[in-house]
Amino acid sequence: MTFEAVIKNFTTAGLRLEDVRCHLDSGGNIHQRDQHMNWSLLHFAAEDCNSEIIRLLVSRGADLASADRNGWTPLHVAVDSDLDTSSRNGCLANKMPTVQTLIALGADESLHAGDGATARDIAAAYGKEALYDSLVRP
Repeated sequence: MTFEAVIKNFTTAGLRLEDVRCHLDSGGNIHQRDQHMNWSLLHFAAEDCNSEIIRLLVSRGADLASADRNGWTPLHVAVDSDLDTSSRNGCLANKMPTVQTLIALGADESLHAGDGATARDIAAAYGKEALYDSLVRP
């Protein structure tokens, strides 16, 4: 399965674990990027809030520090996705499971995006820095 096939239905159906596994098992490049945002599969999994796929990708060598065209790492994307209220009908977030997964796997919280923002800065923009700070660190 090609990278393009894996991400083709992302906007409507999200990533599918079996598609990602098939792509990797058939020799797919875990570091390949899309042409629009320069996202890796790890960025897509973070956007999709899919901790299971994130764990699979990291176990296969995905780069937790890879940056997209705006300098956002998968951790930056995960903070934004976990806190975005549009997916919860406007309800505020009270947990950050995708962010917690990435931190537990060793994501570097000190990395700055192109605009200088850290993952915590994104949480602060949502007014959720206390929630971010409450996450368990290894």
